[in-house]
Amino acid sequence: MRRDFWTPRAGAYVCLLGSFLAWSIWSAVAPGRPYSLALAPPLFYAICRSYRMYVRRCEEGRLNRDEIETLHSGTIEALSLALHAKDPETRGHLGRVRVYAVELAREMGVRGRELECLQAAALLHDIGKLALPERIASKPGKLTPDEFEKVKAHPLVGAEILERAGFDPMVPAIVRAHHERWDGSGYPDGLGGNRIPLGARILSAVDALDALSSDRRYRKALPLEEAMREVAIRAGASFDPDVVDLLARRYEELERKVARQAPPCAGLSLDVRVDRAAEPAAGFEAAPSRQT
Repeated sequence: MRRDFWTPRAGAYVCLLGSFLAWSIWSAVAPGRPYSLALAPPLFYAICRSYRMYVRRCEEGRLNRDEIETLHSGTIEALSLALHAKDPETRGHLGRVRVYAVELAREMGVRGRELECLQAAALLHDIGKLALPERIASKPGKLTPDEFEKVKAHPLVGAEILERAGFDPMVPAIVRAHHERWDGSGYPDGLGGNRIPLGARILSAVDALDALSSDRRYRKALPLEEAMREVAIRAGASFDPDVVDLLARRYEELERKVARQAPPCAGLSLDVRVDRAAEPAAGFEAAPSRQT
């Protein structure tokens, strides 16, 4: 962890040095005036008081930043839990996608704020699916054209949710664009090539690889190597060729890293049976009568 320059010891040195310099300057501009020495104590006090106020403001600012970061992390975790409640398959998928996306981004030179935003977007890129009707979200077979139109809105809805939650604008931008395609045939905005944010280009390829190599309601998982070949075939059409090339070189290593990760924390109490309360306020639906 980086050590702050403004430590209490450094502050004492600054106070002493500042007071000495202030007195020296006064002596230079007012030579031969012995009362100039008497000005040292108030100058010393003023400098030290200013320093203490500065340190206090820095500490308050640091605490505020820590509180904001804690709240921000809690918000991401809460939203990812909401996604898990909607679709239990999602939680493992989101964790794997985050590991892959962050590692590829680092190798591509992404740092600082941009990397932090990609981490958040990797966990929350499907948050817009919370707005999907259950009959579509859990449908085991193919979608109708009308149902797919509703699915295509989820990047927009997800971006709006994150904007209203106060996330860095880069996060909703990545979420909005994670279904865009390199050739411009994606949705919702038809962006192509480098017009797609780099984080979204990374997320798109990684998301596809993990989806293909995971069981879904409508199909079985492909072996990871075969899934990687499927993604590679679509480089230059669906995906950024540079991202796919890097992913092809590192996917086995990254899969081992995912396997070493600690298991995700417990989810929500979705399967708990609650015995209290005799019946809901509206009562129970009448059971159909048996005909003899």
